[in-house]
Amino acid sequence: MSHPVEELRRSMHTVMGELGMTSTEQPTSSQPSNLVELSDQKQQEQIAHRAYELYLERGEYSDPVQNWLDAEKEILDSSAKDSTRQARIATTS
Repeated sequence: MSHPVEELRRSMHTVMGELGMTSTEQPTSSQPSNLVELSDQKQQEQIAHRAYELYLERGEYSDPVQNWLDAEKEILDSSAKDSTRQARIATTS
């Protein structure tokens, strides 16, 4: 039996593929692609974990797609805030 987070991640990747959705993170010229892949994988794991937490909070009849989208928004918003904060620190140093 596989882990519930892994099952959720697989099902969400299937749904995203059917909808023609891809990862929102794209490599930049200043960031090697292997680091982006590791970062993207870590981010996907965080999203899957949060979506599972939302499922546990909301119950078994909750919408798994909405759980995933809510988790994705939380994680991506948090990442954007962290990046902005780091950029401010870098420019003031």
